[in-house]
Amino acid sequence: MHSIGIIGFGAIAEKGHLPALQSFAEIEVTAVADLSEDRREVCRRLLPNAAIFEDSSDLIATADISGIDICTPPTTHADIIEAACRRGLSPIICEKPFVLMEEEYVRVARARDLSDSRIISVNNWMYSHLHRRVREVLDAGRIGKVKRIELRTGRPDAAKGIAGWQPRWRTDVSHSGGGVILDHGWHQLYLLMSWLEQWPESVACVARTVDARHALAEDEATLDLFFPGAEGRIELSWTSETRNNGGLIEGTRGNVEIHDDRITVSSPEGVRDLKLNDRLTLASYHPEWFQSMLKASIIRPDSAESDRNFAEAGVLVATIRAAYRSAGLGGVRLPIETVAQHTASPAVRERFARCL
Repeated sequence: MHSIGIIGFGAIAEKGHLPALQSFAEIEVTAVADLSEDRREVCRRLLPNAAIFEDSSDLIATADISGIDICTPPTTHADIIEAACRRGLSPIICEKPFVLMEEEYVRVARARDLSDSRIISVNNWMYSHLHRRVREVLDAGRIGKVKRIELRTGRPDAAKGIAGWQPRWRTDVSHSGGGVILDHGWHQLYLLMSWLEQWPESVACVARTVDARHALAEDEATLDLFFPGAEGRIELSWTSETRNNGGLIEGTRGNVEIHDDRITVSSPEGVRDLKLNDRLTLASYHPEWFQSMLKASIIRPDSAESDRNFAEAGVLVATIRAAYRSAGLGGVRLPIETVAQHTASPAVRERFARCL
Protein backbone atom coordinates (compact mmCIF):
# COMPACT_ATOMS: atom_id res chain seq x y z
CA MET A 1 0.00 0.00 0.00
CA HIS A 2 1.26 3.47 -0.91
CA SER A 3 0.23 6.22 1.52
CA ILE A 4 0.52 9.44 -0.47
CA GLY A 5 0.57 13.04 0.69
CA ILE A 6 -0.48 15.66 -1.86
CA ILE A 7 1.34 18.98 -1.62
CA GLY A 8 -0.60 21.80 -3.29
CA PHE A 9 -4.30 21.15 -3.77
CA GLY A 10 -5.15 23.30 -6.78
CA ALA A 11 -7.14 22.41 -9.86
CA ILE A 12 -4.68 19.89 -11.30
CA ALA A 13 -4.49 18.06 -7.95
CA GLU A 14 -8.25 17.99 -7.41
CA LYS A 15 -9.37 17.21 -10.97
CA GLY A 16 -6.40 15.30 -12.36
CA HIS A 17 -4.22 13.70 -9.71
CA LEU A 18 -6.74 12.85 -6.98
CA PRO A 19 -9.17 10.87 -9.22
CA ALA A 20 -6.26 8.90 -10.67
CA LEU A 21 -4.72 8.17 -7.27
CA GLN A 22 -8.09 7.08 -5.87
CA SER A 23 -8.67 4.69 -8.78
CA PHE A 24 -6.08 2.27 -7.36
CA ALA A 25 -6.73 0.06 -4.33
CA GLU A 26 -2.97 0.09 -3.71
CA ILE A 27 -2.89 3.88 -3.14
CA GLU A 28 -4.41 5.89 -0.32
CA VAL A 29 -4.21 9.68 0.00
CA THR A 30 -3.58 10.15 3.71
CA ALA A 31 -2.39 13.77 3.90
CA VAL A 32 -2.69 17.07 2.03
CA ALA A 33 -0.91 20.42 2.43
CA ASP A 34 -2.06 23.73 0.96
CA LEU A 35 -1.42 27.39 1.84
CA SER A 36 -5.06 28.37 1.25
CA GLU A 37 -7.64 27.81 3.98
CA ASP A 38 -10.31 27.61 1.27
CA ARG A 39 -8.47 24.74 -0.37
CA ARG A 40 -7.84 23.01 2.95
CA GLU A 41 -11.59 23.13 3.57
CA VAL A 42 -12.17 21.49 0.17
CA CYS A 43 -9.70 18.78 1.22
CA ARG A 44 -11.60 18.17 4.45
CA ARG A 45 -14.78 17.57 2.45
CA LEU A 46 -13.18 15.36 -0.20
CA LEU A 47 -10.77 13.52 2.09
CA PRO A 48 -12.35 13.42 5.56
CA ASN A 49 -9.82 10.90 6.88
CA ALA A 50 -6.71 12.69 5.62
CA ALA A 51 -4.40 14.81 7.78
CA ILE A 52 -4.54 18.41 6.57
CA PHE A 53 -1.53 20.74 6.77
CA GLU A 54 -0.87 24.36 5.89
CA ASP A 55 2.88 23.93 5.50
CA SER A 56 4.43 21.33 3.20
CA SER A 57 7.46 20.93 5.46
CA ASP A 58 5.18 19.87 8.33
CA LEU A 59 3.53 17.27 6.11
CA ILE A 60 6.87 15.87 4.98
CA ALA A 61 8.24 15.79 8.52
CA THR A 62 5.27 14.35 10.41
CA ALA A 63 2.57 12.86 8.18
CA ASP A 64 2.04 9.10 8.09
CA ILE A 65 3.01 8.74 4.42
CA SER A 66 5.31 6.69 2.25
CA GLY A 67 5.41 9.08 -0.72
CA ILE A 68 4.28 12.49 -1.97
CA ASP A 69 2.66 14.05 -5.02
CA ILE A 70 3.86 17.63 -5.65
CA CYS A 71 1.35 19.94 -7.35
CA THR A 72 2.76 23.31 -6.25
CA PRO A 73 4.14 26.08 -8.50
CA PRO A 74 7.50 25.27 -10.12
CA THR A 75 9.74 27.52 -8.01
CA THR A 76 9.02 25.29 -4.97
CA HIS A 77 9.72 21.90 -6.52
CA ALA A 78 13.44 21.40 -5.89
CA ASP A 79 13.28 22.22 -2.16
CA ILE A 80 10.26 19.96 -1.61
CA ILE A 81 11.86 17.05 -3.48
CA GLU A 82 15.09 17.38 -1.50
CA ALA A 83 13.17 17.43 1.81
CA ALA A 84 11.20 14.33 0.78
CA CYS A 85 14.41 12.52 -0.16
CA ARG A 86 15.95 13.35 3.22
CA ARG A 87 13.00 11.63 4.90
CA GLY A 88 13.36 8.69 2.51
CA LEU A 89 9.93 9.05 0.94
CA SER A 90 9.19 7.12 -2.24
CA PRO A 91 7.63 7.60 -4.69
CA ILE A 92 8.08 11.35 -5.17
CA ILE A 93 5.76 12.45 -7.98
CA CYS A 94 6.25 16.00 -9.27
CA GLU A 95 4.19 18.06 -11.69
CA LYS A 96 5.85 19.75 -14.64
CA PRO A 97 8.06 21.60 -15.08
CA PHE A 98 10.05 19.26 -12.84
CA VAL A 99 12.61 21.88 -11.76
CA LEU A 100 13.70 25.16 -13.32
CA MET A 101 17.50 25.27 -13.36
CA GLU A 102 20.31 22.85 -14.13
CA GLU A 103 21.69 23.44 -10.64
CA GLU A 104 18.36 22.41 -9.11
CA TYR A 105 18.34 19.22 -11.16
CA VAL A 106 21.83 18.34 -9.94
CA ARG A 107 20.76 18.92 -6.31
CA VAL A 108 17.75 16.67 -6.80
CA ALA A 109 19.86 14.02 -8.55
CA ARG A 110 22.25 13.91 -5.61
CA ALA A 111 19.39 13.67 -3.12
CA ARG A 112 17.84 10.86 -5.19
CA ASP A 113 21.12 8.97 -5.22
CA LEU A 114 21.58 9.24 -1.45
CA SER A 115 18.00 8.20 -0.64
CA ASP A 116 17.30 5.88 -3.58
CA SER A 117 13.84 7.47 -3.74
CA ARG A 118 11.87 6.87 -6.92
CA ILE A 119 11.28 10.33 -8.42
CA ILE A 120 8.82 10.73 -11.29
CA SER A 121 8.31 13.84 -13.40
CA VAL A 122 4.68 14.07 -14.54
CA ASN A 123 5.37 13.81 -18.27
CA ASN A 124 1.84 12.55 -18.75
CA TRP A 125 1.51 13.25 -22.49
CA MET A 126 3.74 10.20 -22.91
CA TYR A 127 0.64 8.22 -21.84
CA SER A 128 -1.80 10.02 -24.14
CA HIS A 129 -3.61 8.27 -26.98
CA LEU A 130 -1.90 10.76 -29.31
CA HIS A 131 1.53 9.49 -28.28
CA ARG A 132 0.50 5.85 -28.62
CA ARG A 133 -1.07 6.42 -32.06
CA VAL A 134 1.98 8.24 -33.42
CA ARG A 135 4.38 5.73 -31.88
CA GLU A 136 2.51 2.85 -33.57
CA VAL A 137 2.76 4.56 -36.97
CA LEU A 138 6.47 5.29 -36.55
CA ASP A 139 7.30 1.82 -35.22
CA ALA A 140 5.55 0.27 -38.23
CA GLY A 141 7.76 2.30 -40.58
CA ARG A 142 4.73 3.83 -42.29
CA ILE A 143 6.42 7.18 -43.02
CA GLY A 144 10.06 6.07 -43.01
CA LYS A 145 12.74 7.88 -41.02
CA VAL A 146 11.52 11.02 -39.28
CA LYS A 147 13.36 14.11 -40.51
CA ARG A 148 11.37 17.02 -39.07
CA ILE A 149 8.59 17.60 -36.53
CA GLU A 150 6.54 20.74 -35.99
CA LEU A 151 4.24 20.99 -32.95
CA ARG A 152 1.85 23.83 -32.07
CA THR A 153 -0.02 24.69 -28.89
CA GLY A 154 -2.32 27.70 -28.67
CA ARG A 155 -4.40 28.98 -25.77
CA PRO A 156 -6.40 32.24 -25.45
CA ASP A 157 -4.80 32.93 -22.06
CA ALA A 158 -2.65 31.36 -19.39
CA ALA A 159 -4.66 28.82 -17.42
CA LYS A 160 -6.01 30.33 -14.22
CA GLY A 161 -5.36 28.74 -10.86
CA ILE A 162 -7.75 28.29 -7.95
CA ALA A 163 -9.42 31.47 -6.68
CA GLY A 164 -8.31 30.70 -3.12
CA TRP A 165 -4.65 31.37 -3.99
CA GLN A 166 -3.30 33.73 -6.69
CA PRO A 167 -5.32 32.56 -9.73
CA ARG A 168 -2.84 34.18 -12.15
CA TRP A 169 0.29 32.66 -10.64
CA ARG A 170 1.38 31.26 -14.02
CA THR A 171 2.14 34.80 -15.20
CA ASP A 172 4.02 35.68 -12.00
CA VAL A 173 7.58 34.51 -12.63
CA SER A 174 8.35 34.50 -8.90
CA HIS A 175 6.05 31.46 -8.72
CA SER A 176 6.09 30.06 -12.27
CA GLY A 177 9.72 30.66 -13.20
CA GLY A 178 8.66 31.55 -16.75
CA GLY A 179 5.74 31.68 -19.14
CA VAL A 180 4.37 29.66 -22.02
CA ILE A 181 7.71 27.93 -22.71
CA LEU A 182 7.64 26.26 -19.31
CA ASP A 183 3.89 25.75 -19.14
CA HIS A 184 3.33 24.11 -22.53
CA GLY A 185 6.79 23.75 -24.04
CA TRP A 186 7.77 21.11 -21.47
CA HIS A 187 5.15 18.63 -22.78
CA GLN A 188 5.78 19.34 -26.45
CA LEU A 189 9.53 18.91 -26.02
CA TYR A 190 9.40 15.39 -24.64
CA LEU A 191 6.86 14.31 -27.28
CA LEU A 192 9.18 15.61 -29.98
CA MET A 193 12.18 13.90 -28.40
CA SER A 194 10.30 10.61 -28.06
CA TRP A 195 9.15 10.56 -31.67
CA LEU A 196 12.63 11.40 -32.97
CA GLU A 197 14.18 8.94 -30.50
CA GLN A 198 16.96 11.47 -29.96
CA TRP A 199 17.81 14.28 -27.59
CA PRO A 200 18.52 17.76 -29.01
CA GLU A 201 22.02 19.16 -29.46
CA SER A 202 21.16 22.85 -29.82
CA VAL A 203 18.24 25.29 -29.78
CA ALA A 204 17.31 28.72 -31.10
CA CYS A 205 14.38 30.52 -29.50
CA VAL A 206 12.48 33.76 -29.94
CA ALA A 207 9.97 34.82 -27.31
CA ARG A 208 7.90 37.88 -26.53
CA THR A 209 5.13 39.22 -24.31
CA VAL A 210 2.21 40.49 -26.38
CA ASP A 211 -0.68 40.71 -23.89
CA ALA A 212 -0.34 42.99 -20.85
CA ARG A 213 -2.22 40.40 -18.76
CA HIS A 214 0.89 38.24 -18.86
CA ALA A 215 3.20 40.88 -17.40
CA LEU A 216 6.83 39.69 -17.33
CA ALA A 217 6.11 36.14 -18.56
CA GLU A 218 6.51 35.38 -22.26
CA ASP A 219 3.18 34.55 -23.94
CA GLU A 220 4.43 33.69 -27.46
CA ALA A 221 7.49 31.63 -28.35
CA THR A 222 9.05 29.63 -31.17
CA LEU A 223 11.74 27.04 -30.45
CA ASP A 224 13.84 25.59 -33.26
CA LEU A 225 15.59 22.41 -32.15
CA PHE A 226 18.47 20.65 -33.86
CA PHE A 227 19.05 16.90 -33.50
CA PRO A 228 21.55 14.55 -35.15
CA GLY A 229 20.04 14.26 -38.64
CA ALA A 230 16.68 15.87 -37.81
CA GLU A 231 15.04 19.14 -36.80
CA GLY A 232 12.07 20.22 -34.74
CA ARG A 233 10.01 23.35 -34.22
CA ILE A 234 7.63 24.14 -31.35
CA GLU A 235 5.24 27.11 -31.58
CA LEU A 236 3.55 28.21 -28.36
CA SER A 237 0.99 30.91 -27.61
CA TRP A 238 -1.20 32.24 -24.82
CA THR A 239 -2.69 34.76 -27.28
CA SER A 240 -4.51 32.37 -29.62
CA GLU A 241 -8.15 32.98 -30.52
CA THR A 242 -9.03 29.40 -29.57
CA ARG A 243 -7.60 26.40 -27.70
CA ASN A 244 -5.71 24.37 -30.28
CA ASN A 245 -3.08 21.68 -30.70
CA GLY A 246 -1.60 20.48 -33.95
CA GLY A 247 1.52 19.52 -35.79
CA LEU A 248 3.26 17.75 -38.65
CA ILE A 249 5.74 14.85 -38.57
CA GLU A 250 7.69 14.57 -41.83
CA GLY A 251 9.35 11.31 -42.76
CA THR A 252 11.29 10.04 -45.75
CA ARG A 253 8.21 8.13 -47.04
CA GLY A 254 5.29 10.23 -45.83
CA ASN A 255 3.98 12.33 -42.99
CA VAL A 256 1.63 12.46 -40.02
CA GLU A 257 -0.62 15.47 -39.49
CA ILE A 258 -1.73 15.99 -35.88
CA HIS A 259 -5.22 17.39 -35.31
CA ASP A 260 -7.22 17.98 -32.16
CA ASP A 261 -9.18 14.72 -32.44
CA ARG A 262 -7.19 12.55 -34.88
CA ILE A 263 -3.97 12.04 -36.79
CA THR A 264 -3.83 11.78 -40.59
CA VAL A 265 -1.19 9.43 -41.99
CA SER A 266 -0.05 9.97 -45.59
CA SER A 267 2.23 7.26 -46.98
CA PRO A 268 2.77 5.24 -50.18
CA GLU A 269 -0.10 3.03 -48.94
CA GLY A 270 -2.52 5.98 -49.07
CA VAL A 271 -4.10 8.45 -46.66
CA ARG A 272 -5.73 7.28 -43.44
CA ASP A 273 -7.34 9.07 -40.50
CA LEU A 274 -6.80 7.55 -37.05
CA LYS A 275 -9.17 8.86 -34.39
CA LEU A 276 -8.02 9.80 -30.89
CA ASN A 277 -9.98 8.78 -27.81
CA ASP A 278 -10.50 12.42 -26.79
CA ARG A 279 -9.82 15.85 -28.19
CA LEU A 280 -6.42 17.12 -27.06
CA THR A 281 -7.97 20.45 -26.05
CA LEU A 282 -10.92 18.92 -24.21
CA ALA A 283 -9.45 19.67 -20.76
CA SER A 284 -6.20 20.49 -18.98
CA TYR A 285 -6.33 17.65 -16.43
CA HIS A 286 -6.46 14.30 -18.27
CA PRO A 287 -6.73 12.03 -15.20
CA GLU A 288 -6.69 8.95 -17.46
CA TRP A 289 -3.17 9.86 -18.67
CA PHE A 290 -2.02 10.33 -15.10
CA GLN A 291 -3.62 7.02 -14.16
CA SER A 292 -1.64 5.21 -16.88
CA MET A 293 1.53 6.91 -15.67
CA LEU A 294 0.86 5.77 -12.10
CA LYS A 295 0.25 2.22 -13.27
CA ALA A 296 3.63 2.11 -15.01
CA SER A 297 5.60 4.02 -12.39
CA ILE A 298 3.99 3.10 -9.06
CA ILE A 299 1.67 0.09 -9.31
CA ARG A 300 3.99 -1.94 -11.53
CA PRO A 301 7.21 -0.01 -11.00
CA ASP A 302 9.70 -0.25 -13.83
CA SER A 303 13.15 0.98 -12.74
CA ALA A 304 14.27 1.37 -16.34
CA GLU A 305 11.28 3.63 -17.10
CA SER A 306 11.86 5.55 -13.88
CA ASP A 307 15.50 6.16 -14.82
CA ARG A 308 14.50 7.13 -18.36
CA ASN A 309 11.92 9.58 -17.03
CA PHE A 310 14.42 11.15 -14.63
CA ALA A 311 17.10 11.48 -17.31
CA GLU A 312 14.53 12.93 -19.71
CA ALA A 313 13.63 15.56 -17.12
CA GLY A 314 17.28 16.61 -16.97
CA VAL A 315 17.42 17.05 -20.74
CA LEU A 316 14.19 19.06 -20.65
CA VAL A 317 15.54 21.39 -17.96
CA ALA A 318 18.77 21.95 -19.89
CA THR A 319 16.93 22.48 -23.19
CA ILE A 320 14.47 24.98 -21.74
CA ARG A 321 17.21 26.94 -19.97
CA ALA A 322 19.17 27.08 -23.24
CA ALA A 323 16.02 28.27 -25.00
CA TYR A 324 15.56 31.10 -22.51
CA ARG A 325 19.21 32.09 -22.89
CA SER A 326 18.81 32.05 -26.67
CA ALA A 327 15.71 34.25 -26.48
CA GLY A 328 17.59 36.70 -24.27
CA LEU A 329 20.29 36.94 -26.96
CA GLY A 330 17.79 37.57 -29.77
CA GLY A 331 17.33 34.01 -30.95
CA VAL A 332 20.90 32.84 -31.52
CA ARG A 333 21.46 29.09 -31.75
CA LEU A 334 23.00 27.71 -28.56
CA PRO A 335 24.29 24.26 -27.60
CA ILE A 336 22.41 22.23 -25.00
CA GLU A 337 24.71 20.96 -22.30
CA THR A 338 23.14 18.50 -19.87
CA VAL A 339 24.92 19.49 -16.68
CA ALA A 340 23.57 16.57 -14.64
CA GLN A 341 25.54 13.87 -16.41
CA HIS A 342 28.82 15.67 -15.66
CA THR A 343 28.36 16.90 -12.09
CA ALA A 344 26.07 14.41 -10.31
CA SER A 345 27.45 11.49 -8.32
CA PRO A 346 28.99 8.50 -10.17
CA ALA A 347 25.88 6.37 -9.53
CA VAL A 348 23.62 9.05 -11.03
CA ARG A 349 25.93 9.48 -14.02
CA GLU A 350 25.82 5.72 -14.62
CA ARG A 351 22.01 5.68 -14.51
CA PHE A 352 21.87 8.71 -16.78
CA ALA A 353 24.26 7.19 -19.32
CA ARG A 354 22.10 4.08 -19.64
CA CYS A 355 19.24 6.29 -20.82
CA LEU A 356 21.21 8.13 -23.52
